[in-house]
Amino acid sequence: MTAAEIVQIVEGKVLLGEDELSRNFSSAFCSDLMSDVLAFVNEDTVLITGLMNQHVVRTSEMLDLKCILFV
Repeated sequence: MTAAEIVQIVEGKVLLGEDELSRNFSSAFCSDLMSDVLAFVNEDTVLITGLMNQHVVRTSEMLDLKCILFV
């Protein structure tokens, strides 16, 4: 599924990276525990989280994640 399809399905808003909307993702991982994200996620994953802080962004940078879905 592409990032554009995800945005359309959840009726979301792209905050950054509109040029990457054609990127494909094979899985999604939902967690508010960044330690779980570090343990179980690969770079081809959409991170779904309710947290909205810099720790989420830092964790995503460490794993080279390309898509965070804040819910």
